[in-house]
Amino acid sequence: MLRGLLAGLVLAASGANAQVTDARLTQATDRYAHGVLGDALEWGGMRITGPAGTIEVTLPQTHVFEDVEARVLDLDGDGRAEVLVVETDMAKGASLAVYDAEGKVAATPPIGATHRWLAPLGIGDLDGDGLPEIAYVDRPHLAMQLVIMTYRDRKLTEVARLSGVSNHRIGESTISGGFRDCGQGGEVILANASWTQVMAVAMQGGGDCLRAALAATRQVILNGRWIVADRFDPEIFWLGTENYVRLLDDKLFWKILGNTAFYTLITVPVSIVVALLLAVAVDSKIRGMAIYRSAFFYPVMIPSVAAGMVWVFLYAPGYGPINSALDAVGLPQLSWLSDSKWALPAIMVMSIWKFSGYFMLILLAALKLVPSDLYEAARLDGVNGWHRLVHITVPLISPSLYFVAIIGILHSYQVFDYGAMPESW
Repeated sequence: MLRGLLAGLVLAASGANAQVTDARLTQATDRYAHGVLGDALEWGGMRITGPAGTIEVTLPQTHVFEDVEARVLDLDGDGRAEVLVVETDMAKGASLAVYDAEGKVAATPPIGATHRWLAPLGIGDLDGDGLPEIAYVDRPHLAMQLVIMTYRDRKLTEVARLSGVSNHRIGESTISGGFRDCGQGGEVILANASWTQVMAVAMQGGGDCLRAALAATRQVILNGRWIVADRFDPEIFWLGTENYVRLLDDKLFWKILGNTAFYTLITVPVSIVVALLLAVAVDSKIRGMAIYRSAFFYPVMIPSVAAGMVWVFLYAPGYGPINSALDAVGLPQLSWLSDSKWALPAIMVMSIWKFSGYFMLILLAALKLVPSDLYEAARLDGVNGWHRLVHITVPLISPSLYFVAIIGILHSYQVFDYGAMPESW
């Protein structure tokens, strides 16, 4: 009996020491180039404070905390707080992790792919049992699934899942939504998938308060264990230029604008030069040149999604032809699409390959209009090929060059359909 009493006292002391009173994310790092929260910095550590003191959690180089804060919450209703935070495996994606003052306790499995994230909503009693549930949105930009979990006996268990909702948009520095309880039942507040409605979501049997709200809206969706309603009587007001002012103050906007400008400055001139050289080459009288002309133009006819899949294979780590070639000559393989240093150049190469043929066709038509006697006169005067190109060809086809440049710039500022590539850069 005495032994059991002592064991109980030890367990009680251990639980008290594991209680968290404060937690802060520390060790800002840029080793994970995802930027889902609007900047390049994530967190490599966390400082957790409890009754016994403070511990410093330092993640391995393959992990980061990808969150806006470390949430100190009583997850199981035992009166002792834990820490709820998003911990990301850089190769396998995000997971929801629970820490106490002694270290990591539990976590969901990683999503399964790099640059995949989840957004916590918080905790609240959704099923009316007096104990809290944990809510988060799995991949709020892709899968858009609300997940409800319980934390009991130091284990996380999924109890429900609902599709078609979100609580975050890429680049926002905050996570929207949360819990509310009007006195007789808990609800999760978040947006629908298109961000056109605010949604109140509760598990069936959530309370008279929610049912009254649903009766007022007359827009009710029953989905398995869920009751969903849109927000009734939304307030509509005039924004004016407010969104444009917010855009100019958004660091992510200027970063994207700079990346697009850099992409344009590289791809447009290089594509024009390559297209001009190809046009001059296929304009020669060599037999079989029509075959080369068709081959150079063929990438233009490939849909962008299909072209993206082809280049995903070419850039693939391990077995991709480009990395295999690097390996064959003794150079290290590169993570072309997941490394922030190489992702943009990789997309540039693909863009130049795909659109040089289109520009070539326009410049080839212009070359056909250049009088051949000008070239003949230049040859008789001893002018070499380079000077004929610079002083005859380029000036005479300059209107077409200007046209190609304008088309290239317009296209470069509209590039978005290479999203078929699985890695987010």
